[in-house]
Amino acid sequence: MEGSVIDELIFSVSFVGIGIYLVWVLILILFGQDQKLQQTQLKEPIEQLIILVPALNEALVIRQTITNFVAQTASLPQVKMVIIDDASSDQTAQVVNETLQQLACGSKVQLLQRYLPEAQQGKGEALNWAYQQLVEPLAPSLRKRVICGVLDADAYMDEAAYLRVMEHFAFDPE
Repeated sequence: MEGSVIDELIFSVSFVGIGIYLVWVLILILFGQDQKLQQTQLKEPIEQLIILVPALNEALVIRQTITNFVAQTASLPQVKMVIIDDASSDQTAQVVNETLQQLACGSKVQLLQRYLPEAQQGKGEALNWAYQQLVEPLAPSLRKRVICGVLDADAYMDEAAYLRVMEHFAFDPE
């Protein structure tokens, strides 16, 4: 008699556990379908993703950053990198120019240079200056379809990460 009560208790607990598991799987399936539906309803297509890279004395790492960027974005023509040389005292600008010539990446990577006394006022100042040069001159309708991101001179992203950024903003521009 005592064994059958334990068996019934184990069966009941197992049955409830399986029920909870099935409800959880159903929620995951429904949530996944909702995400797929959202992907088909883009609000604003992304015109361009501009990655701003402030660079002050980054000659040792900037070549690898550019090389990696060009490789990871080869199939993403709307992704562009802008390196902001903030009056570096090393050979950062020279290394960037040499790398751009070697890679022949066209307009995929651009170098903007700041000069003293306006330069070296901080990363935020360099980024704001670059934004004013690149994005503010665009027509308002185009400007709202351009995303500006920031990476350090020694940072990397893969192709999937760039795609996720663009998809996120295309689905929800706000």
